Amino acid sequence: NFDQTALSFFEKIGSGDLKLSVRTVAADEISREQRNIIGSAPVYELSVFVGEKKVTDFGGGLAGVKIPVVGEPVADPVVWRMDFDAKGEVDLKALPCSYDAGTNSYGFETTGFSLYVIGDYPFVDTADSAWYYEDTVFTYGRGLFQGTTRTTFAPLQEMKRCQLVTVLWRLEGKPQASGKGFSDVAGGEYFADALAWASANGIILGYENGGFGPYDSITRQQFALVMYRYAKYKGYDVEKGAGFDLAAFEDEDDVSGFALVEVRWLCGNDVIRGNNGRILPHKSASRAE
Repeated sequence: NFDQTALSFFEKIGSGDLKLSVRTVAADEISREQRNIIGSAPVYELSVFVGEKKVTDFGGGLAGVKIPVVGEPVADPVVWRMDFDAKGEVDLKALPCSYDAGTNSYGFETTGFSLYVIGDYPFVDTADSAWYYEDTVFTYGRGLFQGTTRTTFAPLQEMKRCQLVTVLWRLEGKPQASGKGFSDVAGGEYFADALAWASANGIILGYENGGFGPYDSITRQQFALVMYRYAKYKGYDVEKGAGFDLAAFEDEDDVSGFALVEVRWLCGNDVIRGNNGRILPHKSASRAE
């Protein structure tokens, strides 16, 4: 349903019939980057034509849209308008969405037609304008991250060492392994299996005192160490980018010698981009980072 503002706008465009089109978009019709982020979520292309002219926005007007549910309704429905930003990266704009049990459909309002994704995303503390938004959609959809509560992701909260190990373990499919023990980790901890796998494969070595420090915040250079070891475990080329010159960063001398190669490698592969010209190696990494 179009409001009066939208209908008046269509009249100004020209004469001709008003035609609507809604179709399901196949997985091979969108980019790999788009599919990586949204996973198996359904994608719809909504189009409106005035005569033969396709109209993408409604001149400040609104359209109310209802899309039938396929399968079971999701717990936390959200509609994303999917596009690319000026840098060519996938851009998701979240629209308020509601489920109507009477019609078994998702309803939302929009100011223009494009590609729309019906997702399941519960977090209310990750603005769709944030630089990390699409990354949180990806990690939640793949089951790599859970929220700090059912509806909060806490993107700026410091990342704990046990959390990073758990994320990598989930990424690997939760393999079972028998690793060395750590003096400060009990067997019943939720991350115990993840830590056993990481230590068995040389991804986590622990502190010199025999501890792991599971609830210590992980620094950015410690993060680099873990990710470098994980890359070696995966068989990735860790020579590529390893000679990256850190001179562009004003705090290059703050990087500890034991992490220099690893930080260079992450910077050389665009994993660490710096913060206002600084690496901040001793700063705690956030969950968003």
